[in-house]
Amino acid sequence: MSASRRAIAITGFVAAAAMPAGALADTISFNGALMLPAAGGEKNPLSSAVFSVPQFDPALGTLDAISYHVVRGVLDFSWTVDKETSGVGALTSPDPSARTSLHYFGGQLDTTTQDLSLGPPYQLVNGDSDGAPDFAGSDAHTFLGAFPLAELADTTVDPFLLSVFTGSGAVPLELRAWFVLVAGQPGPGIYAHDTTLSASAAQWFFQYEYTPAVIVDPGPGPSPVPEPATLSLVCLGAVALGLRQRRRRTAPRAL
Repeated sequence: MSASRRAIAITGFVAAAAMPAGALADTISFNGALMLPAAGGEKNPLSSAVFSVPQFDPALGTLDAISYHVVRGVLDFSWTVDKETSGVGALTSPDPSARTSLHYFGGQLDTTTQDLSLGPPYQLVNGDSDGAPDFAGSDAHTFLGAFPLAELADTTVDPFLLSVFTGSGAVPLELRAWFVLVAGQPGPGIYAHDTTLSASAAQWFFQYEYTPAVIVDPGPGPSPVPEPATLSLVCLGAVALGLRQRRRRTAPRAL
């Protein structure tokens, strides 16, 4: 798990969650899907979306571990450079990178990096021909590419994170993907950059492992109170038994 952290604004919001399958199972699972929107920028455009995961209900027991698996779809990109200095230049290091990270509001859970190399063969561009970074003409060149699926998966027993995910609400999470140049420039000279990222689908899965709460046996309860009909039968039987015994005592005895 990398320690790379950046404070970047949220650009989208999607929330989805599945209800727990069982009330007192050893695990509870939640899953959903979201879209990372298209993004553009000079060098490092960011695509970001937010989703939420229900917290673990402490009435069910004690949360022991959290497992997650997040998959970001293929990330297509377009990267155009426009030379702003004179002279023909070779694009000798066109090496972009994609960073994908998962954050909760208070820290980072995970991150991964994918690097691509777009050369050789290297491209040649003419010196600045228009005096402006219009990303067109002989002084510009566009690279097209795609970063493959990115997966973030781990299991944590960190007591602080277990406390963050325990409660009666939901934990907002942010999935980020952004474009980075491995080398600051694609070749000698000064270049302007124009980069776009296409929209990308993502799926997420969270699972809580917990120890169920111990159910205390209340023991035997008080004796049930007879219903009125039952009481009537008991009283009638007692009266009949009393009359029978009285008759026996008052009956004349044989001589």
